[in-house]
Amino acid sequence: MSEKPIIMSAWSIRRILTGVKTQTRRVMRADVPADVVEFLAGEYWVGMGAGSHRLMEARPPYTRGDRLWVREALRRATRASGPSPYAIYTYDGTPAQPMWAWARLALPARYMPKSCARLWLTCTDVEAKRLWHMSPDDVEAEGAESGDEFVATWRTLHPKRGQWGDNPWVWVIKFRLGTFYPKTTMPRDDQLNQ
Repeated sequence: MSEKPIIMSAWSIRRILTGVKTQTRRVMRADVPADVVEFLAGEYWVGMGAGSHRLMEARPPYTRGDRLWVREALRRATRASGPSPYAIYTYDGTPAQPMWAWARLALPARYMPKSCARLWLTCTDVEAKRLWHMSPDDVEAEGAESGDEFVATWRTLHPKRGQWGDNPWVWVIKFRLGTFYPKTTMPRDDQLNQ
């Protein structure tokens, strides 16, 4: 078990917080040969071809028991008196910890430090599947109301690598919400200099 970051979009965060999203898909980083028909689980997953030919090995980004801290977009808070020294989560405007330390006004999710994490997930299972291999239960666990909504969201989030039409191999990461640190309060302007 280890602690690892996982990037989530605002769409995903909203669904995790309402309890409807319990799995996510991540495109495999390795180039999977076209004749791989299945992956066999292990420390390294083995891509098998027709006739039981071993074609490749791949390692999932997460394993059962890993604690995942969710990376989400941040921006600098503003006040009537000007810029604030505080960071807020872009998704809902909730104050984040620690103080704003970046020259830019916004910070993409991929750069969010662990110290700002408010959502922690526990990985409960990992599978290797083709993207299109989804049951209605999978669509629901992804937080989508329909297959069409999931496809539209996937296309928005993956315009280049892992396109829907390519039916790429993906890691299906199942999780449960471990910890959520809800709203904190930012001090008023008159409390900042005290």
